Amino acid sequence: MNTASFCSPAVHRILISLLVVGSCFFGASTVLANDGRGSEGRVTPSNSGRANDPTARAMADSALALSDRDPGRSMTFALSAIDKARRASDLSALHDGLNAKRYVHYLRGEHELLLQTSMEALRVAQDLGNERAMGDDHGWMSVALMELRQPEKAYQHAQRSLDHMRASNDSVALARGLCDMSNACLPVNKHGEAIMRATEAIRIYEALHDSSGSAFTQNLMGGILMDQKRWSDALPTLLKAYRYIAKHGEDTEQCWIERDIAMTYAGLGRWTDAEHFLKLAETKAHRLNAVREYPSLLSIRMDMLEARGEVAQALLLARQCLALNDSLIRADVAGRIATMNAVHDVDEQQNEIERLLAANTELTTKVESAKAQGRWWLLGFGVLLSIAAVAAFQLRFNRRAVQRLRDKNQQIRELTEQVHARNMDMQRQQMRLTETMLSEEEKDILLKEIHHRVKNNLQVVNTLLKLQAIHLGDPKLEGIFDEAQGRVRSMALVHEHIYKVGDLSRVNVKAHVLALAEGILQSHGLDKKVRIDLQVTYDKASVETLIPLSLLLNELITNSAKHAFHGREHGVIRIVLRRLPDGSCELLVSDDGTGLHHDQLCGGDSFGMDLVNTLSKQVNGSIRLLKGEGTTFELSFRSEERALRAAS
Repeated sequence: MNTASFCSPAVHRILISLLVVGSCFFGASTVLANDGRGSEGRVTPSNSGRANDPTARAMADSALALSDRDPGRSMTFALSAIDKARRASDLSALHDGLNAKRYVHYLRGEHELLLQTSMEALRVAQDLGNERAMGDDHGWMSVALMELRQPEKAYQHAQRSLDHMRASNDSVALARGLCDMSNACLPVNKHGEAIMRATEAIRIYEALHDSSGSAFTQNLMGGILMDQKRWSDALPTLLKAYRYIAKHGEDTEQCWIERDIAMTYAGLGRWTDAEHFLKLAETKAHRLNAVREYPSLLSIRMDMLEARGEVAQALLLARQCLALNDSLIRADVAGRIATMNAVHDVDEQQNEIERLLAANTELTTKVESAKAQGRWWLLGFGVLLSIAAVAAFQLRFNRRAVQRLRDKNQQIRELTEQVHARNMDMQRQQMRLTETMLSEEEKDILLKEIHHRVKNNLQVVNTLLKLQAIHLGDPKLEGIFDEAQGRVRSMALVHEHIYKVGDLSRVNVKAHVLALAEGILQSHGLDKKVRIDLQVTYDKASVETLIPLSLLLNELITNSAKHAFHGREHGVIRIVLRRLPDGSCELLVSDDGTGLHHDQLCGGDSFGMDLVNTLSKQVNGSIRLLKGEGTTFELSFRSEERALRAAS
């Protein structure tokens, strides 16, 4: 499956369809009865202050109907519906308009605006007191956060969505919330919970005799099993969903599930069946011009060519796949930067409008005050003319009053100019700060994409090494190439963890070491025989430390997998990584198999052991072989106190 996504694109689009259908159902429903917990439906005239505006609701429905065919017109209808609903104080129609607007944002890939609109819709739903609407809004926020590479926050909002759906006492809404929760579990590596949530949703749909919901949830379950590479379990689930989608689903949905079935057959080595479904998916993808589906289809085709021994054609497809991935990544980065610039421009325009309105109000107040002041002056002048007896005294008094008033007016004008100058300075500072923040966000996005591209390039290098080894046909050279592939995979795994987690400076060491060890055992066919005993208290590490440490672990674990368990049904590899009280770090890698002599570490012509010694020096450490049963290596190093040594 595509490692750049949290789940398969087909499953992701199915969840979006369920969210849109659920939101439309909420918008088309009538006012629900109060069940003792507050209003659970649309706002009535008694709690909104004004009657519902049927024009606003009709425009919101039209916006949703046009969203897939004409997103531009759909956005125009949605904005008009929002404006009319606000003027009519109709919160229910306002929520409908916001729902149509955010779906257009999703279709355009404007994920930041999708998140903002969903947050605004959530506030409206909270004012309505409608549990189901709040569940839908949290579900959309979870989708937006997954697209923005924030899996932990996406998981939290999916949990809140599920809580609201349970509180709504609506079985269909609950099943949809369970699907959202299952989808959010995948990027945080909670596959067991994902399967449990999807299974519960399937039971609900089957109890409701909802064939459509059951089929889509079966497809979701198949995607989860594919993500775990459980091809045998995923195949019957996907085929069951395909029987319904092939008859009732759209061409796009049929293309996605045919692609997933082809990938599953390829994982099982059933190339004839994989070829059949792959051709169906390719035909629909070309007819629909679904460019983003081409890389995954090319990857399946490349595996099939490699299995048939057509190495040259497989290499050509690998280059095409790499070029297509790069172009899609560049398009995504450009789209995100354009979206951020658009948001920034809209905010600046809104601030300018608010400033002009405030200045206009202030000017109007001053004009009215000047008019009133002029009227009082005319009245005073008439009084002076009518009282000639006290003219001298009154004239002197008035002259002094006028002078004081002029002085005060001058002071007011000077203060006004100072305030205006300070406001201009603050606006310029705000603009510079906003530009700086945008620049930092662009750099962060580009750094993430660089790590992703490095990981993809390392995967292509790994594939090329594998194909080259097959082409050579020399068992000894194939072994050497296999070792090189393991080293490349260990480096690629570091960049993959950085890209998925989103932290460019620190990586979760425990999760990385576990994934590395399990991948090595699986590549040697020992994942069912050998158990990993992992004890890690060294939580975070920089990329500069983790890459040489990963290569060193790759060599030691590969050595145990190759030599320690011949003729044995079970075994244990124990990995301990901890920080000592003196600030140094200690790594222990041991197995309970055949022991390794000290002279094998210090002498000989083993490239692997030479590499281990070199890498231990690179992390400012030393490695030694401990005496005892099995083989135990101990590495002591200081990774963060001074710069790492360059590898010689």
